[in-house]
Amino acid sequence: MNETSKHKFYVNEDNVATIVCPDCNNIRIVDVAKIISNKCQINVRCKCKCGNVFNAVIERRRFYRKSIRFNGNCYLNKGLDRTPIIVTDISRSGIKFEHSNLNKFTVGDEILVEFYLDDAEKSLINKAIIIRSSTGNKVGAEFKSSEHYDKLGSYLLFKS
Repeated sequence: MNETSKHKFYVNEDNVATIVCPDCNNIRIVDVAKIISNKCQINVRCKCKCGNVFNAVIERRRFYRKSIRFNGNCYLNKGLDRTPIIVTDISRSGIKFEHSNLNKFTVGDEILVEFYLDDAEKSLINKAIIIRSSTGNKVGAEFKSSEHYDKLGSYLLFKS
């Protein structure tokens, strides 16, 4: 048993998680409605009938989130106000980023972001987003469209 590694499992729309033992691949279906509540993720310790004990993260998000660190910019006031950002997390539905200008973003703001991927072409991504949370210098935002027909779509599908 590896005490430090955590295995990630996702909750479906019915608040059910499918947990797979990393040792024997035994599958357990668990209703997590009462324990997940409004949290995006919870940490649990699982014990399989094979005796294996492992740490798991049960994730409520619809899409896999990838931790990254991409430099970029966001544009406020119809592109007149540029703010440097660091994109720290990305999924098909949105991004998280950090910035150095405190209190600059308000929930509901619609802005444009641009950043470069770490793919072979160093693809430039330009996306419209809606601010969903802003605490200090950390911002969570939703893409206005979850359809990504540009390089971001293939990056999210094939880059692990």
